[in-house]
Amino acid sequence: MRIKPRKKRVLLSVLLILLLSACLSACGGKGTTGGAESGQVGQVGTEAGTKAFGIDMVDRFSLENPEQVVCGQTCMWAITTRLDGFIYQIDYESDVKEIKQIEWRQGEEESLVNIAERKGILYAEVYLKRENVFEIRRQTAGSQWSTVMTVKAENPEWCYVGSGLFLDSSENVYLIGGNTVTRFGEGGAKTGEYELDGEARFFRENDDGTVECVAAKTNGIMLYGLGDGKAEEKWTLQIPAGDVRGMKGNVGAPLCLAVGTELLFIDWETGALLARADLLLTGVSSCLAGRYDANAETLRLYGMGGQSESSGNLTCSLLSERDASVEQRIELVYGTLGMFNADAPADIRAAIMAFNQENDKYYVTIRNYYSEGDLGIATQQRFFADMAAGNAPDIIDISALENYYEPFVNNGYLEDLRPYLEQSEYKDDILWNVLNAYEVDGGLYLLAPQFYFYGVLIHPEYACPLEEWNTDTFLAMIEENGWEKNVYGIYQSNPLDLLYQMFACRQGEFINKEQGTASFETQEFIDMLVLCREYAENCHTEEDNWGDEWNNLCAEQMFSYFYHYIFNTDVYGREYQIYGYPTSDGQVYQVSSSDSCAIYAGSEHKEGAWEFLESLLKEENQKFHPMAQAGVPIRRSVLENMKEEEWKDVTCRVGDELLTMSEEEYQIIENVVYNGVFVPDRMNEDIWDIIEEEAAAYFAGDKSAEDVAHIIQSRVGLLLAE
Repeated sequence: MRIKPRKKRVLLSVLLILLLSACLSACGGKGTTGGAESGQVGQVGTEAGTKAFGIDMVDRFSLENPEQVVCGQTCMWAITTRLDGFIYQIDYESDVKEIKQIEWRQGEEESLVNIAERKGILYAEVYLKRENVFEIRRQTAGSQWSTVMTVKAENPEWCYVGSGLFLDSSENVYLIGGNTVTRFGEGGAKTGEYELDGEARFFRENDDGTVECVAAKTNGIMLYGLGDGKAEEKWTLQIPAGDVRGMKGNVGAPLCLAVGTELLFIDWETGALLARADLLLTGVSSCLAGRYDANAETLRLYGMGGQSESSGNLTCSLLSERDASVEQRIELVYGTLGMFNADAPADIRAAIMAFNQENDKYYVTIRNYYSEGDLGIATQQRFFADMAAGNAPDIIDISALENYYEPFVNNGYLEDLRPYLEQSEYKDDILWNVLNAYEVDGGLYLLAPQFYFYGVLIHPEYACPLEEWNTDTFLAMIEENGWEKNVYGIYQSNPLDLLYQMFACRQGEFINKEQGTASFETQEFIDMLVLCREYAENCHTEEDNWGDEWNNLCAEQMFSYFYHYIFNTDVYGREYQIYGYPTSDGQVYQVSSSDSCAIYAGSEHKEGAWEFLESLLKEENQKFHPMAQAGVPIRRSVLENMKEEEWKDVTCRVGDELLTMSEEEYQIIENVVYNGVFVPDRMNEDIWDIIEEEAAAYFAGDKSAEDVAHIIQSRVGLLLAE
């Protein structure tokens, strides 16, 4: 169930504040840090160079969802979260893509938590449930294991798979729990506890036996020395840092870190940023670990694939440095308002990597307008400034700007994609009834590779035949119910909530965008105002149970993949209908997309931008994968394949039952997707501002419905005329 806000931008601002607070709380809490006053501040200056890497080889292995990867001199090891999993070893120079399985179990009720490597020796941290302890084991000759030490399981964070394990040359053990590193010596005795201003990410041991730890938080990367009794902060590099992974390097190599889709090369001693490299250009996907050879100028990276067939499987990319000046491809910029270190949507980022790996003429980079500390407005203002100055990105992430889609079109900022789609090889496979929801004056200015939709579920006691559902039957249902149940799951406190919900799907009845006219002085709109006030005055549902589906006369429901349907059967029964939002002549469904893209009309590389957008229609980019956000593919053939190959046998728990969708239930949702009439899940904010302001006077009893309708008619008419 979803309750739509009257103003999406208000909800966005509140959400951003909450998310920012959560991020600061999780990543920025400062503990006791020894030596902070003497720590240096690393520099991010114009002197930082750019390294360019080319991809020499990509290997994909049938190892699903690796959780931790450790790189040694001649091979790598990986673990997963599977309870029956092994430690998996892959040799670097082997001609055969063989995955060796290493057994680590020595008894019952054991769980593998972490692995580590030191000078070619493999270590494992194993949790023994019965004893509630960790055993740190060393692999010996013949793949046997010996116990280095046993540690009491005092911190639950030490139980997280892939949380981190390090052993120094004396086989002291370092365990990570959030911002705390704990050291254990001989016999498992605790010999040190270090509080860091960030989460520990990477360790190294110097020639003199001292151990250093790289830590990261939202806005910085720090290096600490882990000596006797306290952590000494050696330097801090002030730079946005999200998911940070350390790359092992040879003697004399700089610190190499993968930060999101970027590689940073940092001076170990001073914290100065020496160079950076964009992994997107090489098409490398997510990075879990790697090994950097500064002498050979090569980099071996291990991560997971995108959302294609190799999604979730281990991928190895071998890169070598190139002369950046020889790059002959044309840069395409993808602009996004991504926030909190999540730049592009997951499926778009994976598609960019695949495009950059395959395309010889163009490559895509990401321009993220979000800056640390923004609460949304400043981010949008930076983007709008670039748009007005003619410096907008070639490709625009329009999913975060849906409320501005039509104004952008009206101001000539977006390219009409219909001529491109008419020439596309995928033209006859597109769900045009869905995509055409975004049509403006005959043009189509965005592409929604995946979509989700909203429909209406009606209480079983009041359900009617689908073909009879419209505004008249909706009003009759309300009259029959006598305001005993909620409408759209909206509590009675504010009639504007219901007005927003009803008006959003009936905009076409009152606004003619092509002719620029409005029709609010109608009986239909006046009746809508009256209904909303009556609902607020007469609804009897108690506030404590307003969210109970059984107390909803009708409720919204989102469907982002087909088997979402089964989760509502406990209330609505098997083979329930999915209704649209009632209109005077039928019903409509709302559609939205989390990965919709547009092309900037002022781009000098529109053909290249379209090449990228069209690549989003490839089957491997259309298919949903848990690594990406949920969505229904816009291509019919892909949707049909997913139903047969991935969704049809999915079993879901509903209450105490395990249920699978029937063919009849699939046909119900297919009827909506293939034959439904769709409208965008958005509102023209300027028009709604007027309606909200004036309708409030009627709901407060200060003006009549007729007077309010007249004022709205006048103000909206002037707005449309402009």
